[in-house]
Amino acid sequence: MRYLCFIFLLGCASLPKVDHELDPYAEIPEQSAANVGPGAKQAKAQFYFAIAEKYSLKNIDNKALRFYEKAYELDPHAFLAEKILTAEKELKLWQKGLEDAKKFTLFYPKASPIRVLYAEFLLRYKEIDSAIKQLELFQGTENIDVYSLLINAYLVREEIEKAYVVAQKMTEKFPADTIAWVYKAKIALWLNKKEEALQAASMAHRLSPREIEVSLFYAHLLDEKKLPEALAIYNHIFMKNPTNLDLIQKTVSFYQTFGSSEKALARLDRLALDIKQEDRVGL
Repeated sequence: MRYLCFIFLLGCASLPKVDHELDPYAEIPEQSAANVGPGAKQAKAQFYFAIAEKYSLKNIDNKALRFYEKAYELDPHAFLAEKILTAEKELKLWQKGLEDAKKFTLFYPKASPIRVLYAEFLLRYKEIDSAIKQLELFQGTENIDVYSLLINAYLVREEIEKAYVVAQKMTEKFPADTIAWVYKAKIALWLNKKEEALQAASMAHRLSPREIEVSLFYAHLLDEKKLPEALAIYNHIFMKNPTNLDLIQKTVSFYQTFGSSEKALARLDRLALDIKQEDRVGL
């Protein structure tokens, strides 16, 4: 993380002179690490890193990757290795990413972000067992991606119970994360643990009440005993998104499930009238 601190100092540090000071995105002359003196390597690496970060912020990942690699050549470091792998993932350079990730994992065996990225590349190539082996080493860390990737790996192998155990640990470790609760709810539903699924979906809804898919999922799990709450959720979402055809279909389906087709059509007519009245008021 020391590189982030150096960005502010770049303006006053003794850096290599270039002819493109007014244009941070201009091409920089190529220069290999072999041609740079020991005292200048770190400063030049910081310079290349700053350029790479600016390209990355502009989503110009191909050039960002080039300068991350140049910085790494001058000052090899786990943080830069992670940046290289992330850029390769964004560019969908799966084969190159897998090769680099395997190499960096050997160089930095305790760097969990690199291990996680390695697991992502392994999953891309359906090397599920190897990916799980990497991820299981870092359960209990603060890296939430470890849990989500491990869940997906177990689901690919159809080991639903193991996926559910990881989802439980994920919600315990990250209780304020909506996705963690959605994982737990959906996997619990697959295991026919309906009460656990409902509780997890309720928590996800409380954390992110404005997320449409989360709210719809929670409303779908509510049974007839909690019909008013489910109706309130559907009505609220529908009024906020009256032209969403997928949402209209789900709303009609909901009314058909808990009422009748006539009631579903009547409700849609009522909603259409409400929307028309609101448009007139707006005029």
